[in-house]
Amino acid sequence: MGKDYEIGGSGSTSAFDPFHYLLAQYTGDEPNVNAIQRVPSIELRSQSGDDLKKLINNGWYTCALNLTYRILSAAGFKNDESEAVLSPYTAQIWLCRLALLVRTQNYKLAEHEFATFHNMEAPNFYFEYSPQRYPGRTGSIIPFSLRLLHAELPFNLNRTNEALDRLYYLLAIIGRVRLFAIG
Repeated sequence: MGKDYEIGGSGSTSAFDPFHYLLAQYTGDEPNVNAIQRVPSIELRSQSGDDLKKLINNGWYTCALNLTYRILSAAGFKNDESEAVLSPYTAQIWLCRLALLVRTQNYKLAEHEFATFHNMEAPNFYFEYSPQRYPGRTGSIIPFSLRLLHAELPFNLNRTNEALDRLYYLLAIIGRVRLFAIG
């Protein structure tokens, strides 16, 4: 895979918000739209994982998506930047972002952003790739739930055979891990 992570693609900074679009269409004024939507002040100033949890818990999914964009951009995951290094923290932020994209039914954007991870088997997705950074840790930096989300995404795009292939591939990996753990 390398380090070609990309958020949003083609300069996009956030997911499509249908409510914001409709309000802007009828009010014609961005400050009025934000006032009507009562955008949380956290979203406007924050870049922390705790504030991301608050936004998600309160149902502010689009604001949470925008916050994940800012967090990942600050970590170097911006369009065409290669200094980004995947860490357990940024992998969790990616999981939140991609789950939010699916939750808000932005399936095409989720697929586009998943494509930058390829099959999630690149060497830099494992702790062993950077033993100086993660001494004594082994295994994948990618959370299992992110792999599962990746496997299920084609169902939402009416590509059931591809989703089943990915799920069976994931099942095969689980089988190998179980065999390795047993003996």
